[in-house]
Amino acid sequence: MWEAVCSLLFSPQDLDKRQKASDNLIVLAKESSGAEVLHRDGVVQQIARLMKVEKDQKIRLSCIRCISELAKKSEEMCKTILSACGIPFFLDILNSKDEETVNASSFVIQVRVFTGKWRVFNFS
Repeated sequence: MWEAVCSLLFSPQDLDKRQKASDNLIVLAKESSGAEVLHRDGVVQQIARLMKVEKDQKIRLSCIRCISELAKKSEEMCKTILSACGIPFFLDILNSKDEETVNASSFVIQVRVFTGKWRVFNFS
C-alpha cells in the first residue's frame, strides 16, 4: 500500500490525489510497522528532496507531520531524519507564513528532534 501512496505523492499527479497521499503518509507513519517500512525504504530522503521543491502548503504540512511521527518512533529514525534532512531543512520548514506549518515545524524541532525523548543533540 505504501508504494501506491509514495508513487502518487512523489510524482506530478493531480494536486488533490497528492494531498490525499500526503495525508495517508502520516497515517502510515503513526503505525509502528508502517513507520519501519517507510524508514527502511528511504522515504525520509524522498520527503527531504520533495520539500525543496514543493509549493503546496497542505502537502508540505503533511510531510512535516510525517517526519514528526517518524522521529518519535526510535532514536535510529531520529538520527536518520537529521542525517537525511540536515539543519537547512529544519530552517526552511520554519520559513513559512502559514501558522499551522510554523507550529508543526516548531514542534518537530523542539519536541521531537532536539529536546525530545531521544535528544540526538546534547547542548551541555
